[in-house]
Amino acid sequence: MNNALYLLKRAGRRALTVFDNGTSKAHKAELKAKQKAALKAARKAELKAGKAIAEGSRRAAPNEIPTIADIPTAISLSSTSVTPKDQFREYRGLAKRYSQLISEATALHDHRSLTPGRSDWAEKWVNCEGKRILFFTVTDYSGSFYKWAEAVNRHTPHAVRMVSLFRHRYGYPLDILSMRGDLLVSRFPDVLNELLKLIDEADIIHLKDQDGFWRGRNSLPKTLLTQFRKPMVYTLYGGTARKDETDIGFQRYVASHDAIIAMTPDLCFDWNESVFIPHNIDEDLYPFRWEDGSLIMHTPSSPHRKGTEFFRPAAERLALEVSGRVEVITGTKHEYIMRHKPNATIFFDQAGRETEENGGKLIGWYGNSALEAAVFGVPTMAHLSEEAIERALRSGYDVSKHSGLLNVAPNEEGIYRTMREFFDRSAEERKQVANRTRKWIEEHHSYRSTAAKLSAVYEKL
Repeated sequence: MNNALYLLKRAGRRALTVFDNGTSKAHKAELKAKQKAALKAARKAELKAGKAIAEGSRRAAPNEIPTIADIPTAISLSSTSVTPKDQFREYRGLAKRYSQLISEATALHDHRSLTPGRSDWAEKWVNCEGKRILFFTVTDYSGSFYKWAEAVNRHTPHAVRMVSLFRHRYGYPLDILSMRGDLLVSRFPDVLNELLKLIDEADIIHLKDQDGFWRGRNSLPKTLLTQFRKPMVYTLYGGTARKDETDIGFQRYVASHDAIIAMTPDLCFDWNESVFIPHNIDEDLYPFRWEDGSLIMHTPSSPHRKGTEFFRPAAERLALEVSGRVEVITGTKHEYIMRHKPNATIFFDQAGRETEENGGKLIGWYGNSALEAAVFGVPTMAHLSEEAIERALRSGYDVSKHSGLLNVAPNEEGIYRTMREFFDRSAEERKQVANRTRKWIEEHHSYRSTAAKLSAVYEKL
């Protein structure tokens, strides 16, 4: 790897070095400035590559068998990226340079997984008394798919194994970690065969990969899952679906599945018969812990699409008025954030828009981050759009009766006003808000609640 960094540095310098041709002082100064800028750019490239390598892999000793720690993955390669396209390009570049680490000597686990997997899930799969459901995803953004799998395994007779092709940079838990699609197809048929065996054993395939097969972005054969003619469940969950919702080709692709689940009600489009099943959280693992205070918290995974630019000035303004503190935590591990969220007095999730790449549409619902605060009883804010509220009602969820969130307008003044109203309440009233928040999680976002809803979908297939 050090050799790769050296080559990267040398290439940058060689490509940008300028030669002194002995002309005027002004020209020499210009050449010197260009050379200095070229060296700075090369050093910057070296540091960037070095950081990604240090975070995501280590160099195996000469006589040591490479392991997963030696293999660059999305967790290390997207830390400095802005868009999924940048993440993919960065991954592809480093994967080519270090592909020798992914060899037949790599220490693999059951099903040729790069991770040990869940042994209890494996045992339930073998001794399944219900249906076997194979969860398949490229990257489990926010860890929501894993939590669905855990809920179904814990609270239903069905058995779930979950296959991912990438680790997420924030370290969300995994079951079976396979390999990038093009590597599976072109270099590791034994790993691909293990995946095919799991598909064959399954009774149902549950997919969370919005355009991987439709546009071919996961680099896998489009018939990989469908060739076994098992019932297919499709998940609508994010920005890509919002961007493509009017695309006829996308609509036909989604409709080709046997069941459709939307993780947020704004994705319950008129052109399909989807079921709204929300994100969930393990209510048994995280008890009520809220205490009154003056800490205002926000933990955006992507500040550019969460409304952070509205939240920060509103929160800083309020903090001055109530002698409080503002904490914005981003770009760090999930475990670290979960240790800090119970300390918040009030929490802001999101009130932003999708990226321009995904259409720039207003995000009118809440995500996993909200649940991770609310489960502790922390009063939580997010913007709920009229469109999402209306579609939720059509799906049988009445926001006015059931939601435990504090609805904010998607602007600085609206966020400030909601926080100001909360802190103007008495201590007893604030505690009542916290208790309602926790109860809402237990009734609508718990493992038990979502497991029952998912099971109902599977039973019909």
